[in-house]
Amino acid sequence: MKKLLIIVLLSVTANAQVSVSAAFDPKMAIDGAYETSNRGSLDLILRVADRTRNLEVGFQLEYFKDLKPSYFSYGMFANKIIPIGYKHELYAGVEANLLMRKLERSTAGFLSVGANAGYRFYIGNFGIGLEANYKTRPDFKGLWNSSKKGTESGYITFTYKFNKL
Repeated sequence: MKKLLIIVLLSVTANAQVSVSAAFDPKMAIDGAYETSNRGSLDLILRVADRTRNLEVGFQLEYFKDLKPSYFSYGMFANKIIPIGYKHELYAGVEANLLMRKLERSTAGFLSVGANAGYRFYIGNFGIGLEANYKTRPDFKGLWNSSKKGTESGYITFTYKFNKL
């Protein structure tokens, strides 16, 4: 598996351009994490990717401080990109993450997989977009014995594509 991942990353990197992005969930920023929240909270995703015209593969971090217990995840993602002219693109892909939940005396880790789809509009190398995401949440059952299998989220994204070297 590690060899396959290295081959995929090297083949993408050979003709790739690097992009960085930040995304936040506006619903959480306005309403907060819980129905009883008095204020909004930041659910932030940071990504670094190698991308070609039709594919991006990269690493991501997500941090959501106000969830109890605190929430941090890291993982990989791959998106198929569909360019629409020069300034617009649609994308859809998959992700795999390790969710970390800080408990009173330890930290619990849960493997999560997800799917996302989105739209980006570019002005030069800077892009702004919208993304929909669904990810499995095994921490729901592990921490609260909940039958809920996953969660849907919506994000506003900001992306910068670096020029090829």
